[in-house]
Amino acid sequence: MRTSRFLYATRKKILGNHHSPSRMPDSTACVLPTPFVHRSVPVRTNIIASSDRFSATCSKETIVEKARKFNAICVKPKRSFNKGPDLPNAPDMNVFHFKKFLRTKGLEYEESHSCLSLNIPKHILDDTLGEAAAPEDISTPSVFINKKTGNFVIPGCGVTGSWSEFESLIITWLKNRNLKRTDSKLTYPVLCSIESNVPHKLSSYYRELTSVGDLSDSDFKHLLKNLKLLRRDFEIKDFVQLEARVNADLNEVLFPVRYTSGNVVGYRKIFIENSDVSEVNVPFSANSALLPFPHGLYEAGSSSNSSSS
Repeated sequence: MRTSRFLYATRKKILGNHHSPSRMPDSTACVLPTPFVHRSVPVRTNIIASSDRFSATCSKETIVEKARKFNAICVKPKRSFNKGPDLPNAPDMNVFHFKKFLRTKGLEYEESHSCLSLNIPKHILDDTLGEAAAPEDISTPSVFINKKTGNFVIPGCGVTGSWSEFESLIITWLKNRNLKRTDSKLTYPVLCSIESNVPHKLSSYYRELTSVGDLSDSDFKHLLKNLKLLRRDFEIKDFVQLEARVNADLNEVLFPVRYTSGNVVGYRKIFIENSDVSEVNVPFSANSALLPFPHGLYEAGSSSNSSSS
């Protein structure tokens, strides 16, 4: 249309008022209707109205206040993550406190994913072990400190304890080391050892039970049936090797758990509860550093030593 009008104006300048029969009509003679398209736009409820936007723009609110008002209107899904470590309730019982104590006392340590390991002289455990170390014994058993709870264990000596007991042990050792030979030494704290880990009552109860080796073949089958075990997978000698004992009702079995030194540190109890087979460590303690202990480790080491010899 614009091209036709341009040619018409140019032709008029050249030819004047002499129009050809094919004269283009005047632009005002034909008025085209304006096209109208109806579109439905969904209304969003989380958009600020124009009046509110205008008042917010003209007000003296800060950008932070405007952002808070906008976030309050717009509904957004929230997600939260809890990555905090599960530490004891005491505020100072954390791995940073453990490391700081070791550094201030001049103790070198190595850190792994779950514990801090270091070495201490064996003679400071004489009161706990109940025997005096030989003067030529300069061994330094390894200590493993739990980074979460602070409980420690000395596997080579079968000694365990809490973080407060470990602090007391190290402080006493450092004080005695700085004393003169003529001065009297401080007494070392007595820690928990595997000798006193099993209560006497529990040991007596285990001895009163019947050895699986003394059961008849029918009683042994009944025992396996109660424990929901297959007869073809087990033999009496397997239970005898692990020193298993059973009660009179043939629905409870106790396996002694021995430390690497051969001392009993607890029992593995398998019993029937509400028609289901349950398995627990006894004696149970939430802060136990020895249980659960790998059951059968001592027997496996003993058998390997006997075969090699």
